[in-house]
Amino acid sequence: MNQSVNRPKHIGYLDFYRAIAIIAVVAIHATSTAVTHYAKNTFQQEFYYFWNQFFQFAVPAFLFLSSLVLFYNYNSKARDRGWVPAFYKKRLLYIFVPYLVWSFIYFVVKQVIAGKQPVDHLERFAGNS
Repeated sequence: MNQSVNRPKHIGYLDFYRAIAIIAVVAIHATSTAVTHYAKNTFQQEFYYFWNQFFQFAVPAFLFLSSLVLFYNYNSKARDRGWVPAFYKKRLLYIFVPYLVWSFIYFVVKQVIAGKQPVDHLERFAGNS
């Protein structure tokens, strides 16, 4: 694989860390329905609750991973001028704009399925976005 000169070396162990965190997120979602399905103080509910709570490390794991990767990738650029606006411009264009577009599409589809006119509820959409 050809790496550019300025790009930091890939850390293979982070892939393993990410895989464990992904499995934990799937386990949280898989056990959350079971926790609410069974009556309280039953063996089944306590079993699923235990595993649900056990895998809660996934959220701080992803926060740590995201901050570590951002620091690792942008540490060398910290001395360059203009890297902060470029960083936020990239996030705005590749994360925020698609989020708004797909939120609007989702809103319109949900309104049409519900038999409502999306135009009548645009003010509500703007207030909730």
